[in-house]
Parts: sequence; C-alpha cells; structure tokens
Amino acid sequence: MTNKLFTFISKLKAELKGLSTFNKVGEYPSDVDMARSDGNAPSILIQEGDENLAEIQQNMTLNKSVRVSLWLYHDTDKSRIKTITDRQVEIETAVLASAFLTTSGAFCIEWNSVEKGEYMDEFTGHSVGYNNKKMLRKINLDVTLDIGR
Repeated sequence: MTNKLFTFISKLKAELKGLSTFNKVGEYPSDVDMARSDGNAPSILIQEGDENLAEIQQNMTLNKSVRVSLWLYHDTDKSRIKTITDRQVEIETAVLASAFLTTSGAFCIEWNSVEKGEYMDEFTGHSVGYNNKKMLRKINLDVTLDIGR
C-alpha cells in the first residue's frame, strides 16, 4: 500500500508554499523555533494528528480519518484581525480547492475549528494565543483519505 498520509502532507506543504503569503512553511513541532523567530512571520507549520477512524467500504477500499493541524504564526505589528482572517481564508481556499483535493489523495477535508487562545506571559510557539507582537492560531482539519486496498 502507498503511504497516502505522507503524500497528502507533502502535497499540502507544496500547496501552502505556493501561496506568497507565508515566509516559511514547515512541520510541527520540529520547525517551531524557525517559525517563531523574528522576521519569519507569517509562517505556517503542519502537524500530523491522530488517526481516528478506519472504515472498509463496500468496494473493499479503506478510508481513514486523520486530524491535521495548521499552526499559523503571526506578527501583530505587521497585521491586524482582518489580515490574519484573510490569511485563514487564503488557506481555506487553497486546501478546499478541487484541484488540490483531486491530487492530494483526500476523499474529504472538513474545516473543524480554529483555536485562537488567550494572552500568555511567554510566547513559546507551542500554545495558541498571543504575547506582545506575536500571535499563534491553530487550524484543525479532519481529512478522510482513501487508503486503497
């Protein structure tokens, strides 16, 4: 069987890199220090989450549901609420585009939630929220992959 989850994440990363909005695109948690560094905002990191459901279809194919989170690092000096929500819409448009869905191996992508957090005393890059000029939001997607036979 092909590793469809890796294929999906690789294509998602390429799709996000194609957006001129982001200075850096990487993986969570290994690229947190890069994403939160001064001058790299806005950045986005992709996190592979739990695999929740494996379901065999009538045609003997397997569908698997996987949580994928997108960590959006932002600098509030460079933007305000309109800008960050515009970036969320840009991500949503790219991820839910039919061309991306066709090539990524995703059977369905559900935009689950956006975590915004609260003020934090220290910005570590691992918790949603904001501190001084730094902001971190987490966009949660549920992705159903057609794993195959």
